[in-house]
Amino acid sequence: LSHDVNEDTLHLDTVHQRLKKDDVSNGEARYQEFNTLYHQMMLPVTLKNLLPVGMLGLFGLFVIVMMLSTDDTRLFCSAQTIAQDCILPFMKKGVSPEKHVLIIRLVSVGCGIFWFFTSFFMAQLDYVNMFVTIMCSLWVGAGPMMLFGLYSRFGTTAGAYAALVF
Repeated sequence: LSHDVNEDTLHLDTVHQRLKKDDVSNGEARYQEFNTLYHQMMLPVTLKNLLPVGMLGLFGLFVIVMMLSTDDTRLFCSAQTIAQDCILPFMKKGVSPEKHVLIIRLVSVGCGIFWFFTSFFMAQLDYVNMFVTIMCSLWVGAGPMMLFGLYSRFGTTAGAYAALVF
């Protein structure tokens, strides 16, 4: 079996031809979305057919717990980075611990709202690999900015922002 011709080709070609025949607006985008969802649903359907009921439930619980664990960690890290590296340098004098925690909480709520609306409006065309590539490229660029621009003895806030922009 090849990537181009396999058992799924019949189904995918049928959907593609039907979208062309019906002259559906955004037919190619709709086909790409169907293709992406079709391939993303292969693992859940396979697991449903392979695992017994109890094991499938435990696996589903495990997936939900790991998703929540990953998302809250990512949300906290993003909020803490924005608060400590983007907001606090603009405050002339240091803030109290209570105000610092309040800023992180408010930024966490803002990040959560931003993520909700961007995920709500995003089409299912992006693969997880593309997301990981984009995030890695951002952090590869942000790492030297934080290390050499903010936390070195000769770095300044202006230098960190210049490094981030360039």
